[in-house]
Amino acid sequence: MSVPHRLLLGAGLAASLLNLSACRTNSTSNDGGRPKPPSGGSMPPSALCSIHDLDGTAIPATFTGTLQKTTRTRAANHVVQLNSIDTACCTDFDRVVFDFDGLRLPPLYTVEYVNGPVSQCGSGANEPLSGHAILKINFGTTQAHTDDGHATVTARNRKLKCPNLKQLVVTCDFEGKVEVVLGLNAKKPYRAVELLNDSKLVIDIKH
Repeated sequence: MSVPHRLLLGAGLAASLLNLSACRTNSTSNDGGRPKPPSGGSMPPSALCSIHDLDGTAIPATFTGTLQKTTRTRAANHVVQLNSIDTACCTDFDRVVFDFDGLRLPPLYTVEYVNGPVSQCGSGANEPLSGHAILKINFGTTQAHTDDGHATVTARNRKLKCPNLKQLVVTCDFEGKVEVVLGLNAKKPYRAVELLNDSKLVIDIKH
């Protein structure tokens, strides 16, 4: 599957969307507007589960999803900074939000289910994961650190208590490549949603 969902301004779309306000999450803080946090776990449950693009368009509450590989091939042509990764346990799905720095096109990426084990790209050491399924997200032309080497995503191995999402690990941040693996309780359909006005990629995995 090569084309993810994209949120575009449409006259009839908003009326058909449900308000995704009932969530559970391990995120804890908020800066009061459109957060640009330096690290993960910083947006409150209602903000993550009912996230909107800057034009006010909400992500639909329900989706079919896919088990197949999703690829984004037309994207930014320079290295972009990943500012944060946030997670939430929502009513019918678990959500991961990647927030990029001032970007109107996302970097190259692929999202796919893989068989284990997974390993750290630097050391080659295997990375144990909670759960029974692995969803891997690879970003090209991306870094999760500043140009002077300070990590922008500091919580790089998180144990989670969502119905399906049990662990998130950043397994690579090197030479313009960032890799994130999700340990899931079960292999369930997911969707990739690009918030093109807000420099975000949202991954939702069904319970």
